[in-house]
Amino acid sequence: MPGTGLTNILFDFLTHPKFRVWRHALIIIVFSFISIGQSLFVFGDYMGDLGKNVYWFGISNTIVIVSFFYLNLYLLVPRLLLKNRYMEYLFALLGGTTVYLIIKGVIESYTLSHLGIWRDFTIVTLLDGLSNLTLYTICIASSSATILFRQWISDTEKINDLENNRLKKSVDEIKSLINTRLLSNVLNYASEEVKTEPDKVSDILFRLSEVLRYELYDCKREKVLLSSDIGFINQYLSLEQLNCRNNFSYAISPAKKIDLFVPPFLFMPLIKRIIEREPADMQLAFETNDNVVKFSCEVLGTDLTTCDFSKEEQRFSAYYQNNIKIEKNSESVKLWLYIG
Repeated sequence: MPGTGLTNILFDFLTHPKFRVWRHALIIIVFSFISIGQSLFVFGDYMGDLGKNVYWFGISNTIVIVSFFYLNLYLLVPRLLLKNRYMEYLFALLGGTTVYLIIKGVIESYTLSHLGIWRDFTIVTLLDGLSNLTLYTICIASSSATILFRQWISDTEKINDLENNRLKKSVDEIKSLINTRLLSNVLNYASEEVKTEPDKVSDILFRLSEVLRYELYDCKREKVLLSSDIGFINQYLSLEQLNCRNNFSYAISPAKKIDLFVPPFLFMPLIKRIIEREPADMQLAFETNDNVVKFSCEVLGTDLTTCDFSKEEQRFSAYYQNNIKIEKNSESVKLWLYIG
């Protein structure tokens, strides 16, 4: 691709630290030529009278411009421009440049007056001052271009890193949502029973697809219907029964009012914690009264007294602050939620 080599050299020169000295040297040389050139333009016809003072005037002018350049580079840009205080930065830059041009004009007029030359203030003088103001402002502001360019590159890299982290996090979230043990058990069961009970296996795989759909899609929503969450629990427990190590029975009594909205996957962490205790039977019940949801789970074949529900309680508190209540004994767990 034509121009790629030149573009890379220019890019490295503007951004790479190893070229910093050369960048600053180039800036000083450019401003030196501009200042001395302006001095020769103003006092060139009076070289016989002023002599080397013309060059000293140009050198002094260079020192002032370069100082203002670095004042902008290391003070105005970090404190104003990079903090999005654009108007303050613009006023500071224009104000400083205006003061510099006024002082410069006074010195030039004073020097010329000693030679018997008087300069009247006319519309041409005003236009010349405005053009100089624009020129110097652009030249001094150019010092921020490299910083802004490096800042843009840094921000772009951070955005790309955040995007990559977000994608990785999304993949990790999907992995964490899918119960790989349950998936493995169901698929193993299906592969063993498909020849003898194809209809039953078809029903099991349908229920598995419903569970996966809920875990992958519905759980991404902020709220779902209580009926959807109860339906997911029913499908999940029916598949969990296929685990030979934890063969149990269960029943669910759904609430009469199930058109309330709740966060997805709301009750499953609590239910999974109970399943880990390997109960022989689970009786789940949901009751609703206005904006209060009561969930209870009575079990047989295990003792819930030592079961720690602190993490689940923290999760409920994150959704509903202090509007929750959990009670447990050896055979049951009861949860009250005020969903507002």
